[in-house]
This record gives sequence, structure tokens and C-alpha cells, in this order.
Amino acid sequence: MPKVTGNDLVAQTLKNEGVDAVFYLTGGPMSDVARLCIEMQLKSIDVRHEQAAAMMAHAYSRLTGKPGICFACSGPGTTNLLTGIGNSFLDATPVVALGGSSPMTQNSRGVFQEIDQLSVFKPVCKWAERVTDVRRIPELIVKGIRMATQGQQGPVYLDLPGDILYAQVELDEVPFPRNLPRQPRPAGDPELIEEAVALLRHAKRPLILTGSGVLWSDASAALRKLVDVTGIPFSTTPQGRGVIPEDHPLSFLGARSKAFREADVVLIVGTRLNFIVGFGLPPRWASDVKMIQVDIYREELGRNRTIDIGLVGDARRRRVGRDVAARLQRLEVDRRHEQARGELHQGFLRRVHRMLPASSKIGM
Repeated sequence: MPKVTGNDLVAQTLKNEGVDAVFYLTGGPMSDVARLCIEMQLKSIDVRHEQAAAMMAHAYSRLTGKPGICFACSGPGTTNLLTGIGNSFLDATPVVALGGSSPMTQNSRGVFQEIDQLSVFKPVCKWAERVTDVRRIPELIVKGIRMATQGQQGPVYLDLPGDILYAQVELDEVPFPRNLPRQPRPAGDPELIEEAVALLRHAKRPLILTGSGVLWSDASAALRKLVDVTGIPFSTTPQGRGVIPEDHPLSFLGARSKAFREADVVLIVGTRLNFIVGFGLPPRWASDVKMIQVDIYREELGRNRTIDIGLVGDARRRRVGRDVAARLQRLEVDRRHEQARGELHQGFLRRVHRMLPASSKIGM
């Protein structure tokens, strides 16, 4: 069997995982990785500053839904990626950063551009690791991509020492694991979904609040159906805008502060209760508002405030999205109660509608 270097293994693993674009600034010890990516016909964007590589990888990921790949040379080259990686961490965007680093065999000797890059990146990454055996390069790159794209997404960092990149090994000694072609989509607890349906069913002033999680789950159509079937008005966070066209009759981005204060039940799908929505707390929200939170990441449920119902699940899963709409539609209720609820709901929409500037008002 032929011998290969760590550089070969990096480029081949990226190719195997379906990566079609990389962003970097050429420099040692990553120069041969850049060359091999070009030879393997990956779209290779060589930037003028490493920060741009990380930010372009972030933008690429947001636009395509794929993990963005960036890399840089050792020391300050790799640490220049940090601002872009920090941004993707706050935005929960899957970016894989590969940092060339000083040789392990000369650790602590003051070798060229020696910095503890792993420690620098750990606070702003979902996962960060250093390769210590050339044979493990495919394994750890595959794991990094999996960590970046599963659950609540985010950036990862893999440290690649120069002596590991240029070490040679027999090709048949190297395992090439592969990620699953389709990521698992967790479904919500059926009993909790029933409780959520009942709470929404009896709400007088319900709202739906969504974020970028709907986009990452490709759940726009499911959300649109939920809104259309239930007639519940919706708002999105800035990172999730466009999931439903903003000229939809039930969209009220221009009056969300008033809607937040008056809502009695809110269904939160794929967004965090952070500063953008006042952490879900008064005075931004009513003190007695009931909250149903759907998130793929269990640790987000109940963060910053107590919620009434928490569902761990993917926004596109049938039970989480479409079943809620279907069950609300199928429920048979007393006609007078339905009529009274409809009048209250329309009155709430009219009050919100009056708050909008004339240029943004739409038909009800």
C-alpha cells in the first residue's frame, strides 16, 4: 500500500465528507493542505486575513445549511480565526476550524509561532481537540463535523501540529469513518405535545415565536402550515426572519413589543430566550404568560425563566410541528366557545394592527 501524509488525510477526509468549499489563508504548516484541496477540486478561497476566512465559512454555512470549513497557519494565523469562530458560536452556526500548529516534538521550546491554540479556542467552541496521531486525522475531522452539525449547532476546532501533518503512514493503517448521510431528528414527547395542544387550544391571545432553528431544520413549510391552520399570529427573531414571508397577514414584526406584553400563551420554536426577547421575562412579557418551548437542545429548555411545557425535538419532525397543527384543527369544541375565542383573537389582532405604521399595514 502507498504511504500518505497527514496533509493527504486532511484533504481526503474533507472530500469524503462532501465538503465542496474551504476558506483559508495559505501558510505553514497548512500549505500542502491548501494545495491538495485545490487538486481535489474543492472550491478554495484564499483570503487576505484569516478572520475573513472564518467569517466567510460562517456566511457559507448560513446560506447553504452545510458546515463551513476554514483553516489557517500556526500561531497568530490561527488565532486570527478567533473572532469569526466566536461569532459563529454566538450564532449557533456549524463551522469547522482547522488550525495548523507548532510541532509537538518541540513543545515548550519556543518553536516558531508556538501558542497553546487549543486553550484559546475551547471557550468559544462546542468541541476542540488536538490530533496526536496521524492515523486519527480522519476520525477526528469526521467527529468534528458531526459535533458541529448535530443538536444545537456550533463551531468546532481541531489542532493539527506540523509534525503530525507531515508524518507518513501506510494508507491501509488508516480507518476512514463516515458520518451518517442524514442526521437523526428527535421527536417530542407525545404526552407533552398533547398538553401543549390543550394549552394553545384554550388560549385567548396566543403567539408563535420562532428563530433560526426553524431554518436549520428546514421546517419553514411545517411552520407555515401551523400558522395557517391555527390562525395564530407569529413573530421571528432577527436570525430567523424570512422563514415565512413577512407580508403574511399574521406577521406583526412592527408591533411585537405590544404583542409580547399582551400574549397569554406563546409557542417558542427554535430560538433562545436571550436578550433579543427580553429573556422571556417581565416587563417585556406579561408576568402570567404561559410558555411552550420547542428546542433540539435540552439545555435550552427553561433557560432564563421557568417554562410551562418543554419539548425536546426537531422543528420539522411530524409530531413536533405538523401534528400540533393537525390536532388543533381536528379538535371538536363547543361552537359558542369557538366564536367567543375568535372574537377575542380578532380584537387582539386589530389592536396590534393599529400599532403598525401605515406603510406596513396589511389586510386582515
